[in-house]
Amino acid sequence: MAIPDFQSIMLPMLSFLGDKKEHKVGEMIESLSISFKLSEEEKKVPLTSKNEPVFHNRVRWTLFYLRKAELVNRTKRGVGKITKRGVDVLKSKPKKIDMKFLEQFPEYRLFRDLPAKKQKKKKDDLIEVSEKNTPQDLLDSGYKAFRDNLVQELKGISKNRIKS
Repeated sequence: MAIPDFQSIMLPMLSFLGDKKEHKVGEMIESLSISFKLSEEEKKVPLTSKNEPVFHNRVRWTLFYLRKAELVNRTKRGVGKITKRGVDVLKSKPKKIDMKFLEQFPEYRLFRDLPAKKQKKKKDDLIEVSEKNTPQDLLDSGYKAFRDNLVQELKGISKNRIKS
């Protein structure tokens, strides 16, 4: 199975936390990797720009967004627990939880709108968060594009020096 995007992790994470106990992020990662039937290789695929596995990073972003919608609380560093709102969401038996679903919560909408209000640049100059990519995914793709362009430029300089 492919590594799921962070939105695909939202409902399984909330379901895992549905026992109303505090859980460490490591427990969440382990349980969710089993739920998604990730192979050992898939669990270890590293991010381009960090020494952290992609799946771990996506679980952390999922937790971040669920916290912004107040479905999960951070009880202490690296530990989360479902909120009453989160329990109510699970009781409603949603088929899917994603960023669009989270828009129903005012705290999440406020979080999403604040950065846009603070931006003074034109919309064309901004990189928008995709529905499938976390901010870390966007950083990684930007880093990879920058690195690839740099390599091409350096190759061009080397060819020109050899010709001279």
